[in-house]
Amino acid sequence: MKQRKNDKQSLRETAEYVYYLLLPVLCIAALLRGCSVRAKSQDPQQSATGQVVSESANSAGTKAQPSVRQNTFDPDKFIHLEDSGQVIYDDPNYETLQGIDVSDHQGEIDWKKVAEAGYEFVFVRVGFRGYGDEGTLNEDERALQYMKDAKAAGLKVGTYFFSQAVNEKEAAEEGKFAAEVIRKSGVKTDLPLVYDPELAGGSEGRANDLTREQVSANAAAFRDAAEAASSCKVALYTNLFWQNTYFDTDTLNDFEIWYADYEEAPQTNCHFTWWQYTETGSVPGIDGAMDLNIWIRRID
Repeated sequence: MKQRKNDKQSLRETAEYVYYLLLPVLCIAALLRGCSVRAKSQDPQQSATGQVVSESANSAGTKAQPSVRQNTFDPDKFIHLEDSGQVIYDDPNYETLQGIDVSDHQGEIDWKKVAEAGYEFVFVRVGFRGYGDEGTLNEDERALQYMKDAKAAGLKVGTYFFSQAVNEKEAAEEGKFAAEVIRKSGVKTDLPLVYDPELAGGSEGRANDLTREQVSANAAAFRDAAEAASSCKVALYTNLFWQNTYFDTDTLNDFEIWYADYEEAPQTNCHFTWWQYTETGSVPGIDGAMDLNIWIRRID
């Protein structure tokens, strides 16, 4: 995601440095946790939301807590294409759709060229909450244009909102605000509205010190408000650091996930629907480095 990159670069680099130092430990811990859950589950059943719930009882007679819905994709089947720089998931049971995400940082876009290059979907930023004490709500200057033009070019359109909410009240305000921008566009969206909470750089990062409980509560408040105000569903933008630090299991199970990870294959053990696999891609019709995504859909 692109949001005042210069302002947040220092904190982001520091956070990422610490994160990648801890990454091997986090991965091992996640693997051991998954193995523990599988070992304890004698007769798992699939719940309505898809999470695996153990029916085995502990010594107190209570059922075990649900585990996170698992990432079932085979990491060896993610193929990076040298000519285009795109990624596919090489499995006959699935299809791979190529996509991008955009904000007004991209400037003028030739959507016809984007479509001709094989991109089939886009997530458009509809707005963001500003930094600092005031934390004003702002509509992306090109959101309405992008949504209309992408739809006219034949792309499937989704949206996202960059959050700096510090509590449920602010998150609900963001959800209503985002839903109103979508309504104003007149575009019937094909993909969810994505809740995108992120760290922000410097002292202006008003939501940098939230607890896991608060971040998870904010996600639910945003979803409830947006879905009450519109017909669109809400998904969640995450990466491995946020999954391990800021979201609880119920939250990860309740949302479709748009997952960001710039490695050869996704490292998460959590389910996801869309994978943002690079922020340095090149797309015909758009100037500058781009976020590239894939949407992996099962073929029934």
